[in-house]
Amino acid sequence: FMSALCMGVLNSLGNFGVPAVAPVVFNLVVILFTILITRFFETPVMGLALGVAIGGVLQLILQVPFMIRFGMLKIPSFQFFHPRVLTVIKIMIPCMIGAASYQINIMIASSFASNLGEGSVSFIYYADRLVQFPLALFGVSAAMVFLPELSRKAVLGQLNEIAMLFSNGVRLVFFITIPAMAGLMALDEKIVAFLFGHGAFTDLAIQQTAECLIFLSIGLWAFTGVRLFVTLYYALSNIRVPFYSGIITISLNLILCSLFVDTLGIRGLVLSVSISAMAGFIYFFINIPGAVNIDKFEIIFSACRSLFLSVIMFFLVKQAAAFVLVKDDNPFLFGTGVVGCICFGAIFYLGMNVLISTPELRILKKGMVQNKS
Repeated sequence: FMSALCMGVLNSLGNFGVPAVAPVVFNLVVILFTILITRFFETPVMGLALGVAIGGVLQLILQVPFMIRFGMLKIPSFQFFHPRVLTVIKIMIPCMIGAASYQINIMIASSFASNLGEGSVSFIYYADRLVQFPLALFGVSAAMVFLPELSRKAVLGQLNEIAMLFSNGVRLVFFITIPAMAGLMALDEKIVAFLFGHGAFTDLAIQQTAECLIFLSIGLWAFTGVRLFVTLYYALSNIRVPFYSGIITISLNLILCSLFVDTLGIRGLVLSVSISAMAGFIYFFINIPGAVNIDKFEIIFSACRSLFLSVIMFFLVKQAAAFVLVKDDNPFLFGTGVVGCICFGAIFYLGMNVLISTPELRILKKGMVQNKS
């Protein structure tokens, strides 16, 4: 909670880098503890719990110096009924349902999974950690950066600039998360085996976690898209659409989990999370306010181009992994091979985009130049 509060304060003050890095630090610590520390505990999950606690503390500590620099570490004033506090709460709660629908749906899927075989909840958790890495790095970070800028433009009535900024942001996020989705699906078992395949983590556990990762990765683009749309509607003070989207997403996930749990098992549960997120994204997309003239076709065309290149990358990386990665390899060589396959996929994808001169690369380059200046 305190870390999230610091993120909000720093974002409102125009500092976007530190709040963007903080969730990445948390996820890295959790993954590292899972790989290196859990084996030293009699009950491995205790090592994971320790990683979550330390990751949360480091996430907060990282932001404290910047809070001090801005003079924002003050003695709290508990005026819960201050008019501005009530206004924030009124807007925040409906939007929170839309923004947190993914986390709520993961909890629902985990609840259903608790009635399945041993370890099912853990398989969903580990797959979620891997999906959370690109989600936090690109989706959540982009949403944090966009909110203050979109809010300022909304106050000034600059709707055309809002449309351009949001369209560019969505295209850039899809430009990155769609190939990330393809990469996770191509290297599913390889990544899981590299990160978690030791100690009591059996071959069956690797397979089950990898299957969860595939079906959860399918919705990665929708998870990030929903976060960006919530940011847009929040900036426009439109709380109705995020609220309804959240209700639709959560309700659909409950229904699908009930339908799929007996036939598809744990795979059906994570697939339900992905499908419901797609439904929420579609609801956002078709309800874009008419006053904000966002070019929907431009976003769709950009996403399809990224998807086309990502499909080619998927098959190339899949073949490279089958050729290079051998399960009984030395752990160091196996890990190096996994990283090499990731780099190969990234180089191919970026190279093809350079070759066809995609607009997203120009947008990315322009943004980097502006940040340097």
